[in-house]
Amino acid sequence: MTTTVWPIGHYLGEYPADGTMDGGHHVRLGSRTIVLSTAEIAAWSAAAGTEHDPADPLLKARGLIAVVAIESSVAFADRHRLRPQLSAIGHPLGDAEPRFAIGVGATATALVDPVLREIWRWCGATRTLWTLCRKLHPDAPERVLAHFLLHGRELIQGGAAYLDVA
Repeated sequence: MTTTVWPIGHYLGEYPADGTMDGGHHVRLGSRTIVLSTAEIAAWSAAAGTEHDPADPLLKARGLIAVVAIESSVAFADRHRLRPQLSAIGHPLGDAEPRFAIGVGATATALVDPVLREIWRWCGATRTLWTLCRKLHPDAPERVLAHFLLHGRELIQGGAAYLDVA
């Protein structure tokens, strides 16, 4: 059984403790914010599309890590959404591969293939990852989902998108 591990939530940054909020690394998960320690945020960040599980069981219990088996990938995609970040830059000059750059200004943080580009481009318009896959390829949405599970780490690690609960 092949599995991939994914961080769930939107990293908001590290904040010091003050009278109104706890100090630590803040991650928004749906409508709530969870504060993580330095060790927890390291495990959470390392999970982007890997095939091994670096996560603390507490992160899984809190819904911040998803371990996705191929057999349960549709259920995962139906419970989670992909949220876009950053801006489209375009095709890098001189790049022989049909890749697309996503980033900030003229700085690319993610170079993605045409399928991931379409996933990133349309993910903000759908409620779940599975709905997105069905819209992009109505005859074989599982192929789009399989492509995301194999290559989606490029979007997550580059900061071009994040996974959240639906």
